[in-house]
Amino acid sequence: MQARSGPFFHLLKATFSHLHNDHIRAWRPVLAASPSLFLRVNFDSEYLQDVQDSSFDPADCEALHFAHAYHAGFGPAVVAPDYGGVLITEMSLPPSTARSISGTANSRVNNASIITRLDCYGNSMLICGDMEQDGWEWVLQHSAFNADWRALVSNIDVLVAPHHGHSSAFSADLMNLARPRVVLVSVVGGDDSVDCRYSSAEFVSGITINGDTYRCMTTRRYGSLGLRISPPDTGSWIGRRTWLHF
Repeated sequence: MQARSGPFFHLLKATFSHLHNDHIRAWRPVLAASPSLFLRVNFDSEYLQDVQDSSFDPADCEALHFAHAYHAGFGPAVVAPDYGGVLITEMSLPPSTARSISGTANSRVNNASIITRLDCYGNSMLICGDMEQDGWEWVLQHSAFNADWRALVSNIDVLVAPHHGHSSAFSADLMNLARPRVVLVSVVGGDDSVDCRYSSAEFVSGITINGDTYRCMTTRRYGSLGLRISPPDTGSWIGRRTWLHF
C-alpha cells in the first residue's frame, strides 16, 4: 500500500491479508485515503470469533470495528484501476477451508491470508501474509487448485516471508518453487525467532549491494525497506531494482 502523500499521489489499491490487529491496526487512515480498489478476506462470523479468540487482548480487537464499518457501507470501487504496467495476482483459502486444515484459532485466521504476487518489468514479488506451514502444504499439494497456487508462487525475485519469518510458516515446498533472490522479513525489534533457512543458499540465491551479498533482510536490522522498480533502460525487458532506506 502507498498512502496519499500529496496532491499528485493516490492510493490505488489496499489489501488487508487478514484481520489480526498487527495487520489492520491502521485501517482507518488507509481507507480514509480512498483507495481505488480494496480487498479484504471474505470473513464470516466464525472467522471473526477466531480473530477475537486469538487476540492478545480480545477487548482490543480491531477486526470487530473493521467488520462493523464494512457492513455499514464502505467498499471497493466498481472498476479496477490501471496499475501502470504492474500485474497484481491474489489468491486465498476460504475461511471455511482454513478451519478444516488448521488446529488453533490463530492458525485458522493465518491460513486464510490473502497472498499477493506483483509482477513489474520482469521482476516479481510475493507477499505471503501470515499463512503457516500446514496452509502451504494444503494449497501446494492437496488443493484442487494447486496448479494455480504453484504458478502464483513460482519464480520469485523478492519474497516477503510468511508470518513474520517464524518457523511455523516455513515451507520447503514454497521455497523450492519460489527460489527467491532475497527474502524480506517484517519482524519487531525484540523478536529473535526468524527461521535461519530464509538466509540459506539452499533456498535463496541472494542479491549484491555495494559488493556484499544479502539473502535475508529484516526490518529489525535495517528498519524501513523500500524497493523501486524502474522501466528497462536497455534492450533488456528487465527493469532496474533500487533499494531504498537501506
